[in-house]
Amino acid sequence: MSDPTAPVLTAEEAFEDSVRARRRGDVQGEERLLQRAVGLDRGHVGALETLARLAAVQGRPVEAALAGAEARRWGGGGDAEASVAAAAGAAEDPRWLAYREALRRDERPSCGQTRRVVIVTNLFPPQEFGGYGRKMWEFAAELRRRGHAVRVLCADRPEFVRPGVAGDADLEDAVERSLSLYGAWEDGVAHLDPDQERIKAIAHDNNQRILDAAYEFDCDACLVGNLDMLANGFLSVLADAGVPVVHCIGNSTPSYSFRGMPTSPLFRLGPASHWVAGSMARELYNVSRATVLYPGARVDLFYSPFPPAFDRLRIAFASLFVDYKGPQVLVEALALLAERGVDFDCVFAGDVLDPQLFDAVRQRCEALGFGGRVRFQGFLDRPGMARLLARSNVLVFPSTYDEPFGISQVEAMAAGVTVVSSATGGSREIVRDGIDGLHFKNGDANDLADTLEGLAAAPRRWAELARAGQERALTFAVARTVDRIEALFEELSAIDPADGDLRLL
Repeated sequence: MSDPTAPVLTAEEAFEDSVRARRRGDVQGEERLLQRAVGLDRGHVGALETLARLAAVQGRPVEAALAGAEARRWGGGGDAEASVAAAAGAAEDPRWLAYREALRRDERPSCGQTRRVVIVTNLFPPQEFGGYGRKMWEFAAELRRRGHAVRVLCADRPEFVRPGVAGDADLEDAVERSLSLYGAWEDGVAHLDPDQERIKAIAHDNNQRILDAAYEFDCDACLVGNLDMLANGFLSVLADAGVPVVHCIGNSTPSYSFRGMPTSPLFRLGPASHWVAGSMARELYNVSRATVLYPGARVDLFYSPFPPAFDRLRIAFASLFVDYKGPQVLVEALALLAERGVDFDCVFAGDVLDPQLFDAVRQRCEALGFGGRVRFQGFLDRPGMARLLARSNVLVFPSTYDEPFGISQVEAMAAGVTVVSSATGGSREIVRDGIDGLHFKNGDANDLADTLEGLAAAPRRWAELARAGQERALTFAVARTVDRIEALFEELSAIDPADGDLRLL
């Protein structure tokens, strides 16, 4: 275990030391320091470019190709001709093939059939609150990339604009922000309009707008996201009219009661996890017609072929700053680590929805004398999140409520970052304890501290968990979920609504 009183080498310092080693003619020392710099920051362009050149000179095309490709991904230029040559030499190597597979984006339908898909959700990036809309954005982008025609219907709430939450394609020409919401969110809590007649009028208008748009677009499939404060009458109308409808459920239950669930065989529930499906079953929803559709994550944005350094705990917290996400649990675990002499640093990132909690946590860190070892970065867009994970080796996911899924866990695992999770709700389905991550007792700061201390004391096991977690993350890629969505559309399209004969996936 590292000494918390010893000076901490940064990635930039390691890179500068590598330059000095090269000037001395110390080739081995230079490479060791370059690898150290990359381990501390997988996005350090200078270290990646230099490592690529060094590996190419030494006849190691795989390392050269991987380092060169990563340098370009992180914004470097590099020697394109040398990179092509290195890639050619690495073409059949399993490490290079795994890297290319992790970054692959599908450009044709998995079922061969293109469709005209209407997507309905209450918020759609760059207007975002909590992650639901981001999931629908990724599904829309992937469907469009594969050749499907897509039209998105949502509300317009500019106060929720978050730069960088959308992906790397421009979908706005396919988005119609004409729907209204019959409520609002304040400090992370939903508040419905108190006027029931106004709620009915807004829902009626939204239903009509959605149906008009669907018929005008001549849609042959409908993908639905969060309907809170929106409407749900259109679900039955479209399904009864012969349009396959898939409703992605990211909360423990949808916005309508089990009695309001469409009965058409062309309607399918898509719970975000098996836990969500179980929660809905307990509330009497008919989940016999449900197919789990994991929200998926853009693993290609976070994947790194280089492992982090397992020298000391470099912890990330990346979630909304509210009590049910557990930042206060993590702070108390850090206090215990400090008492035990375990070295760490920690970054808290995420929107502050509870300023009082944020101030309390920050003041607690100051009282504990953490100084620069704990930093608060606020909201991070996805490039910012990728940079944070590139400099971390542990993501603590301390949520104290039953999470429907937990995308940040997948993003961290894709980056080679080990997840230590409270494993509540559907988040337990992502991280398997002792196999590709670690669990701790929900809300128990002492157990969290024990788990982190044990990880730091066993770097070899730590590295094995990180490797297994990265492989696990690939199974939750957005593209894999869109494969299932396409398959659902195909299955539902083949159903005769009159007999309702269903084949479950």
